[in-house]
Amino acid sequence: MSQRAPIPLADQVIDIARPADEVFAFVVNHENYARWYPGAVKVIALDDLVQGAPGKAYEETLALPSGRTTVFTIRTTEVQAPDLFVTEGELSPVFPRMEIRLTAKSPQVTELRLKLLSRSRSPLVRLLIALLVRRIVSRQTKVGLSRLRSILA
Repeated sequence: MSQRAPIPLADQVIDIARPADEVFAFVVNHENYARWYPGAVKVIALDDLVQGAPGKAYEETLALPSGRTTVFTIRTTEVQAPDLFVTEGELSPVFPRMEIRLTAKSPQVTELRLKLLSRSRSPLVRLLIALLVRRIVSRQTKVGLSRLRSILA
């Protein structure tokens, strides 16, 4: 099977009035995700690895637009302190990937770029994601980043 490029679901940028290392410490503790991202009901660590360690596993409970909830595993796949934090989830059929990139704009202001992607390989699922899921995720991301800025400000 050929490798397909991930499908972008959201790509948004905000400035947060906090030093980059403080923002990084908050976002790499993925259990905090449920505090700011809409639909993330609960995130719990599944192992004893330190927060932000590659391979760190979490169980996320997600509220779906249908009103149901689902539980799936997420792993930290890439970390470059204090600039990059990447996770990948096993939520079928979307197979989400989250990339958070931080840039210090000044000692007290950090630019945060959040990209959410789908790693699905199914042509039908990719079409449905492009037509339906992208709009929902983009809207949730806007709300989530506003919440994140409020929490850290």
